[in-house]
Amino acid sequence: MKNSEQIKKETVLKLTTAYITLFLTMVSFFVFFNFQKQHQLVLGMFLLFVIFLIFTVANLMISLQSVKKAESLFLEKEQIFEKISDMSNQGIFLITPEGIIRDLNIKAQSYFYEEKEDITGQSIFRNLDCNLKSTRKFRTVFYNDMGTHFQAEAQIKSIGFEGRKHFVIYVEDQTARIEKETLLKKMANEDPLTGLLNRRSFLNELGREIERSSRIGLTCTIVLLDLDHFKNINDTYGHDFGDEVLVAFSQILRENSRQLDIFCRYGGEEFLLLFPHTNLESSMHFLDRIKREFADHPYTHNIKPTFSGGAINTEIRNDKTDVSLLLKEVDKLLYKAKDKGRNRIETKGHSFKLIKVS
Repeated sequence: MKNSEQIKKETVLKLTTAYITLFLTMVSFFVFFNFQKQHQLVLGMFLLFVIFLIFTVANLMISLQSVKKAESLFLEKEQIFEKISDMSNQGIFLITPEGIIRDLNIKAQSYFYEEKEDITGQSIFRNLDCNLKSTRKFRTVFYNDMGTHFQAEAQIKSIGFEGRKHFVIYVEDQTARIEKETLLKKMANEDPLTGLLNRRSFLNELGREIERSSRIGLTCTIVLLDLDHFKNINDTYGHDFGDEVLVAFSQILRENSRQLDIFCRYGGEEFLLLFPHTNLESSMHFLDRIKREFADHPYTHNIKPTFSGGAINTEIRNDKTDVSLLLKEVDKLLYKAKDKGRNRIETKGHSFKLIKVS
């Protein structure tokens, strides 16, 4: 792409060359046919020169006006292009074949802490790991000069500029989109009050855990818990305090869990827990610790809540195990614990009385 000054110079040079060539051609023909009459030749050449000079000056003025008009249109197009590029939500970089930044729009400048003059002339490779020959969109990380970075989507296109091949790199900050996707995923997978997985997500996670263990099987403990007398808490102190208790219990579960443990709010005041590769005894130690912290938590009202549960230790294989039957089994054990006076965990053939809360 040529700038307006280059167009102007080239236009004037071409016009001047054309007129001089025309003038020399006319003089040559005139001399050839009238060489015998020397005095007439001199007078004729002088008159011809004067006429040509007037003609040339007039045409040059007209040409310069045309060039100015073209220059004005060119500048207007440049300004329009600059405005359009500055309105883009993508950062746009003009890059030399060596990877040097020649120009950039306002959005691209916002990725940096420096002024535009300090950014141009620097290598794009210090900010972006890319192959200039690739034209496909790609996910990458954009680094600025202060060490911060963001996830980005980029695309590279080649263009001709000032007689050389250059590249335009489009960079779009994906931070807002990723945050939105994370939030939507969080809303879809988590219980909004407690932050634990909801029932659907828990079952999906359980399914993935089973698939991962399909060859050797998954030996695990499944526990269904119910907060004791939770309706009385709501009726006595109000639902806001009931929510406080649910949130406290969920927080205590998370703080004491391992990375591989999976918890969910199964519904109301019920919670479903999965302890992969864990036996019943280890699970009971965990629940004793939870019971102690749950009772000693500093609530806004003076209560010492407890919970009851049903637990089974089993081997799960994706081709042999009916998960729904396992959940029905722990549900029956939970109601058995309630029938026996609560504050206990019932298992197959065993009843674990949790620590006494005074």
